[in-house]
Amino acid sequence: MGKDLHMTLASTPFDMDVTPPGLAELIKTEPYSQSGLHAPTVLRIATAALNADRFEAEEALRSCIDAGFSAEDLIDHYIPEVARLLGDGWCVDHLGFAEVTIGVARLQGHVRMLDQRTKRREVPATVQPSVLLCVAPNCFHTLGPLIALSQFRRLGASVRLLLTQTADDLGEALANSPYDVIALTATAHERLEVLREFVDIVRNRRDSPPPIVVGGSILDLEPETHILVGADYAARTPHEALTLCGLTTPTYDADSCVRKV
Repeated sequence: MGKDLHMTLASTPFDMDVTPPGLAELIKTEPYSQSGLHAPTVLRIATAALNADRFEAEEALRSCIDAGFSAEDLIDHYIPEVARLLGDGWCVDHLGFAEVTIGVARLQGHVRMLDQRTKRREVPATVQPSVLLCVAPNCFHTLGPLIALSQFRRLGASVRLLLTQTADDLGEALANSPYDVIALTATAHERLEVLREFVDIVRNRRDSPPPIVVGGSILDLEPETHILVGADYAARTPHEALTLCGLTTPTYDADSCVRKV
């Protein structure tokens, strides 16, 4: 499903003013009960993401901020947990496909909005790592890459996000700008041959290609995905990815870089 359809469904009215009972019961089970997150907050964000009024979703986020939740905590922990809850709700028939698609598209909007509130390292351009963050051709997941984008930026990296691209798009991106690392994000549903083709494109388009790092939920299924697809490293976090590539950045006072919206 392409990003245009995600955006269309995100603005589609859907009548959901109270938490679906199935989700309220689901969150009491593992792994949710062991996550350490505030379950009522997870449920409120999930319910608001499904609400007919998109402003209700934005209001839920503002109330979380007012209650003391940081933008970083919401992006890194609560929004992924909500996405998992919606996906699990679909798997056990508590939610329909359209409902989940609407909810996840709203969560993507949340990440974009909250990212403007995050604290970022102030890193001089001369030492700023340059990252090309990609989804392989014909793979369409977007929430995870948006979260990774925010995390890379907070570490002081300059990041270009390339979504749902063709092989030609990827080749053009590699030809037009030098990058210190290519970060490939993949879900557990991605086929290894597709990821291998992505790595081959990078290797063939550059005489001295930058290191390629694989991340995402695919590592939960196959921790050595990078070996199987010919990449250089596997990393579970952007910080680990930069460290493996020798691209750690100096630490600055992030409070001086907060942008308020």
